[in-house]
Amino acid sequence: AEQRGLTVEICAHVGSGTAWCQIAGHAGPLQFALFAEWVRLHARQNDGWLVFESLPAELYGRVDPWGFAGGSLKLMRRLKHSLDPQGVLSPGRFVGRI
Repeated sequence: AEQRGLTVEICAHVGSGTAWCQIAGHAGPLQFALFAEWVRLHARQNDGWLVFESLPAELYGRVDPWGFAGGSLKLMRRLKHSLDPQGVLSPGRFVGRI
């Protein structure tokens, strides 16, 4: 983060392996998007997972909050379609924009 001109606050729980990261101060949309990609890449390289609980409004649609590309996505799409064939319940809000 420091190399990218950002200051972050991190709270980690060793027992569960869960960590929360928050950008302190202001980050422009491009700066945030590049940092998000970098952090997600490093999490995956270390068998980790990264989900964004919130994003700046201007990044919705540009940064996937879930970052999911697993093999079960087809199953999730079929299940969603079977339960919501018209696609009216929270469209695009879940993994893979389901």
